Amino acid sequence: MRRIVSGLAVLALSFAGIIGTATPAQAVAPQTITVNRYAALGDSFAAGYGLPSKSDAASQECARSNLAYPELLNGFPTLKKLDFVACSGATSKDVWDKQLSALSASTRTVTLTVGGIDAGFSQLGCLQTGCDLGALAAAVQAALAALAGVAPSETVVSLPRILMEIHARAPQAKIFVTGYPELFGNSTKLYGTKLACPVAATDRGVVNTLTGQLNAVIKASAAGARAAGVNVTYVSVVGGFDGHGLCDSRVPFISSELHPTALGQATYATVLTLKGVVR
Repeated sequence: MRRIVSGLAVLALSFAGIIGTATPAQAVAPQTITVNRYAALGDSFAAGYGLPSKSDAASQECARSNLAYPELLNGFPTLKKLDFVACSGATSKDVWDKQLSALSASTRTVTLTVGGIDAGFSQLGCLQTGCDLGALAAAVQAALAALAGVAPSETVVSLPRILMEIHARAPQAKIFVTGYPELFGNSTKLYGTKLACPVAATDRGVVNTLTGQLNAVIKASAAGARAAGVNVTYVSVVGGFDGHGLCDSRVPFISSELHPTALGQATYATVLTLKGVVR
């Protein structure tokens, strides 16, 4: 017991000595937070289609939601100045004609989600009643060639051209161009129910394959623009949605309207954050 008490006494004296000789902490200067002007461009996946709309008329017309990933990112102190112009139903040409005007020399962060409408994914409502997926796949291939900039089109503006124009208008901006999630899983039933999945497994596989092809074009377009001097990063969301598609093994992040749920939008925001949007 004496040894223990003696040891504790030595420890106490040691700490007393440390405290007695410690120098006062230096005053820490408050850090200045740089607020980056942030422009969110794109289609319904960026707007938050299917979720409660913002109250202003322009947002309601575009089905923009406070639960969409641009608004979630806007919660970070470095991204407080948000130009949220993504609009449900927007094609690449709509982005070119109507959304690029939101950019300026003061824009420091840009997110872009576009290409799904151009690729024909707006026609997927026919999946429950019967689709000519062969015809759809052929149309998708033509659209992907136009999006990649390897085939002329009057209705599609190529992604490389859009990225170069974003850089021209906002030369100091970091651009983050996202892909799309796979919409479907392999389960025979809707998650948490005894209801059969309303879309045939074969059709689900075709759509997921087409999504992968669209993502490949977006990724290649970003890589080409980066090689040309554009500060752009491709952001894949497929991993974040893995297991969370419609008719999948876990809680779906995709709604019956084939758009991200609130959890899906949070997943977009999380993946973008990990890629460095918030800095």
